[in-house]
Amino acid sequence: MSVKITCYQNFKTKLLKNGVLIIGFDYRNRPVNILNSEVMEELNTIARKEIQNKSVKAIVIVSLKNGSFIAGADINEIISIEDPETGVKLARKGHKLCDEIEKCDKPVIAAINALCLGGGNELILACHMRIASERAKFGQPEITIGIIPGFGGTQ
Repeated sequence: MSVKITCYQNFKTKLLKNGVLIIGFDYRNRPVNILNSEVMEELNTIARKEIQNKSVKAIVIVSLKNGSFIAGADINEIISIEDPETGVKLARKGHKLCDEIEKCDKPVIAAINALCLGGGNELILACHMRIASERAKFGQPEITIGIIPGFGGTQ
């Protein structure tokens, strides 16, 4: 079996010969990775597909950006929320993604190379294991603008 690489809008996956799937996050046209509705749906689609793939034995989530793992949620998307229902829908997308990762019967590992903030920090908490470089920094900066962590990171 050879190494299989698949490109998505914001992710690249690489299935290694040993069954380890690397999911590389590379938010297009941005200097840092952020979480928004589009990214969460794409990652959830990838996760569901690969969880069912019998060739995949473990999943490792990495950043393909040098300066950040995930810099947090898309503040512009949060600011554009005009009603409570939209806010609830967005938070539920984050919950759904984290639930999918947490309930996965294959090991899901986050390899954190740099900044991991807000929703990104909550996403790694759903992983079964976290491995951090010496450059990794973690936080929930949304509390400084009066927002509580919305993807379940406080529970």
